[in-house]
Amino acid sequence: FSDTNGKFYCRIYYAEEFHKMHDEIMESSEDDFVRSLSHCVNWQARGGKSGAVFYATEGDRFILKQMPRLEVHSFPDFAPCYFTYITGAVQQKRPTALAKILGIYRIGYKNSQNNTEKKLDLLVMENLFYGRKMAQVKPSENHASHRFYTYKRLTFWVPRCLKPSAK
Repeated sequence: FSDTNGKFYCRIYYAEEFHKMHDEIMESSEDDFVRSLSHCVNWQARGGKSGAVFYATEGDRFILKQMPRLEVHSFPDFAPCYFTYITGAVQQKRPTALAKILGIYRIGYKNSQNNTEKKLDLLVMENLFYGRKMAQVKPSENHASHRFYTYKRLTFWVPRCLKPSAK
């Protein structure tokens, strides 16, 4: 969208791949997904050290994470493996604690009057705990690189980062 004062834009990274994945894994329509994204609030994530800004959609169904430039540039390195892994896990009904990324977007504005520009790279992912009652367990010193969660008396850990080879 643009007018005489400026230009607003939204770039969708891997649009075709995310669209196919959305059709495979989401129960809601694409219109519902877009409508959900239009109502976001700042979300105070705890425990992370990246300093990234997070948002949650109304109803907490999805989480948006502001992506630093390094993450945006590194995504193409693991994107093909990521799409293969998630699609395979869903098709074969294999459980995974890896959150499903549902889109990566760059939204921005360029003011043609004073030539200023603002842009924001966002990753949209499912909220793994949506619709579940969860209690976070504080990590011990021996497991500071992991986060532990309890669900229906089961405790499981989610590593802070997964290598592409960790399938």
